[in-house]
Amino acid sequence: MKLSWLVIGVLLAWAGIGPACGGEQATPTAPAHQQLSSSGPGGARWVPRPQFPPQLGFAVTVPPGSGLNDVVFVDNKTGYVVGTDGTVGITTDGGATWSKLNTNTANALHGVSAVDPRTVWVVGFFGTILHSTDGGQTWQPQKSPTPNPMYAIQMVDSSTGWIVGLGGTIIHTRDGGSTWARQESGTTSTLRDVAFVNAQEGWAVGDGGAIVHTSDGGNTWSGQASGVTADLQGVYFLDASNGWAVGNGGTILHTTDGGQTWTKVDSGVNVDFNGVYFLDATNGWAVGGRGAIVATTDGGGTWREQKQQDEGVTLRRVHFADPNTGIAVGNNGLILAYTRQ
Repeated sequence: MKLSWLVIGVLLAWAGIGPACGGEQATPTAPAHQQLSSSGPGGARWVPRPQFPPQLGFAVTVPPGSGLNDVVFVDNKTGYVVGTDGTVGITTDGGATWSKLNTNTANALHGVSAVDPRTVWVVGFFGTILHSTDGGQTWQPQKSPTPNPMYAIQMVDSSTGWIVGLGGTIIHTRDGGSTWARQESGTTSTLRDVAFVNAQEGWAVGDGGAIVHTSDGGNTWSGQASGVTADLQGVYFLDASNGWAVGNGGTILHTTDGGQTWTKVDSGVNVDFNGVYFLDATNGWAVGGRGAIVATTDGGGTWREQKQQDEGVTLRRVHFADPNTGIAVGNNGLILAYTRQ
């Protein structure tokens, strides 16, 4: 009988509590993770890390929709994850172990952005914006001009960044978050993700196939025709020309002209994709429902499954620090680490 990843993760909860980085630390203690790993084309392997935050005991009740919502790395050692109940975690060893940080909020957190190992922002429900300059040891709340839920953030440097959220919300800072101001997105669709390649050029995607673009730092935003009505959940741009967007119903879109035209490509699976990341112009990954991970080595022209699907798993975001350091996160505290055989 096949067990879901959640059941296995609970029954085999290799979790430790330690005084690392001011919080709880989840540390793998058994090589049996290999039994749960999933191999893909080219020897790729996604290996589960211990559930995060760590759960003690065997009777674990996890509310629907709970888990980890975003992940970011600033180098091949230091990364952050965020999730429900104010969860923030940090790794300083490339994702082998994670430590829970104290944010003093119980609000669900959905987005994280960091510009160096110590300077990080997290955003979430009720207009929550938190900022740390000491690697998450302490957090300062920043004032949002809206109580709307915030779903994604990108800072392009220590001063300049954007947050997107409910009902077409876009807010912007030029001073590291000391002040945040609204920008007119031109859409009422909820925006789920945002990608900037510099302080001027950026895109946001959201419900109903919405894509909006700016070339002047958000002073003006204009809609782009996605050609789809599916909700778009993730977007990633390598430069001002080459980008990808993913969403429900197996949707993957690709542009080579900055979004003037978007082309739908065959993902090969019918799942709701939540996140997408590209290391370079050829190598990329998309993650989503049923634990699906698909990968491309030709710039998104073709995609292949890199992990077996699992009905009990939803992956929400994926990020790579380098060709050998990749992390995907999802519901029920799931963290998957990418390795090459």
